[in-house]
Amino acid sequence: MGWPTFEDGTVDWASAFKNPETGLIIMVNNADTPEKLQACYHATINGLFSRESDAKIREKYLYELDKYFSIKQDDRHMVGLQRQISKLLEQIMRNRIERARTFIRIKEGREDRRLPKDNPLQALAELADD
Repeated sequence: MGWPTFEDGTVDWASAFKNPETGLIIMVNNADTPEKLQACYHATINGLFSRESDAKIREKYLYELDKYFSIKQDDRHMVGLQRQISKLLEQIMRNRIERARTFIRIKEGREDRRLPKDNPLQALAELADD
């Protein structure tokens, strides 16, 4: 997946997620059947967590939301699921934006530390708290 980038080489995560034509969140919200929503969610998670080292993270995201897809869907349930997935993706977006900013500060010498070790599954935990 080719992500939009800034001149400094970091990914423009806000555009990747929220571009009105190609954004990941927009694609989720435009899915008009449960099958399309699930396919879109799978493609999104597989694209975001595509590294071999991301395999466990990717599996956890897919497993957790696939449980919801196994329930018989009606329109109201699908809209709720779209909201949950959008909220999840917004949390992932915010995390990636912050990590990109931290990377640039470190690269420019404005911060003398390593990137923080974060929990890539935090968005799932926050979704469960709602």
